[in-house]
Amino acid sequence: MTSRRADPQMRARLLESAAHLLATEGPSGLSTRKIAAAAGTSTMVLYSQFGSMPDLVRAAVDEGFARLAEQFERVPKTDDPVADLGGIFAAYIANARANPDLYVVMFGSASLGGYRGGPDDVLQPGRYAYDYIIEAARRAVAAGRLDEISPVAIAAQIWSTLHGYMVLELANYFTPPDAGIRNVLRPMMRNLVVGLGDVREAADRSSRAWFADV
Repeated sequence: MTSRRADPQMRARLLESAAHLLATEGPSGLSTRKIAAAAGTSTMVLYSQFGSMPDLVRAAVDEGFARLAEQFERVPKTDDPVADLGGIFAAYIANARANPDLYVVMFGSASLGGYRGGPDDVLQPGRYAYDYIIEAARRAVAAGRLDEISPVAIAAQIWSTLHGYMVLELANYFTPPDAGIRNVLRPMMRNLVVGLGDVREAADRSSRAWFADV
């Protein structure tokens, strides 16, 4: 029986507790005792779930990207791929807001110190989530809405823009957050789509519902 099947709720609490300590205290504040206490369990349970502290930190990064991929999976597809890009944008923001500690850990905004793995350990967990943005960009290119450039390059621009905004929002530079969405992120993403080849009028129509539920 895997640890996830044995107690998925405890696993999630341990990961969230570790991410919170990393986000607020850094790697020097990370200890099995603190994590177990915050999760309401024992250090023995922690080790039975993850084996070691590096395994726990890597699992926290994996969990952050898994939750992001789950948000992307729920974005519906319509006959307007640029409107659908807004669903990807909103899913990204919603996930970061729901999991702020995991967010800063999974992207390295919180120092992982000696727990940071090699390049493959850092990049691989995010590639599956990244594929959702690539596919959304590919659909917009195929529909003739965006220029015929690499969907990977488009996805990189989208992800970079979203991440830059989200770091500032989580640091409370936009107060209230909905003002940041309205005055900064929404027009910035619309300008990005136009810069990537969409017609301004079409982008305006497709973006009307962007972030309506965020």
